[in-house]
Amino acid sequence: MGLKQVHIRYDRKGDFLEVVWEDKKGEFVDSADGQAYVKIDADGNVLGFQLLGLSQVDGSLDVQLEGAEQLVPQDREV
Repeated sequence: MGLKQVHIRYDRKGDFLEVVWEDKKGEFVDSADGQAYVKIDADGNVLGFQLLGLSQVDGSLDVQLEGAEQLVPQDREV
């Protein structure tokens, strides 16, 4: 299996961290647990995530990314 490039960006002014491992068209939607925004494609595949308010986090975060196919908006195309 080849190495994959992961894009990681922290926006200090907006106070969010973005991690994306698939450079495909997608949309950020609320995660199942509400702690992050998950980037998904039209088929519900997880492409990455965003954590907002990262400077307010004290300790670690566990974010639910599985089951993101249920987050695909049914009334619009991603």
